[in-house]
Amino acid sequence: MLTDIFVRDKSDGSIHRVGDDFHDSLAVENGVVSYYNLQNGEGTGEHGDYEFVDSMWGEMDGGEGE
Repeated sequence: MLTDIFVRDKSDGSIHRVGDDFHDSLAVENGVVSYYNLQNGEGTGEHGDYEFVDSMWGEMDGGEGE
C-alpha cells in the first residue's frame, strides 16, 4: 500500500505533499521518519520548522473528495 505524506510549514501554515518539491527529503534514523527541506535546511523534529500532518487540509476528514 502506498500513502501520501504531508508536512506543514510552521512559519506560514502552508501544507504540501512530500515529493512535490524537489527540495523535499525523507530520512529514517533509528526507526523514526524525518522530513528535511534541502533548500532552507529546516525539517521536522523538536525544534524544526516543519511538522507532519494527516492530509492537505491538516486533518483526517477535512478535505474535498475524501
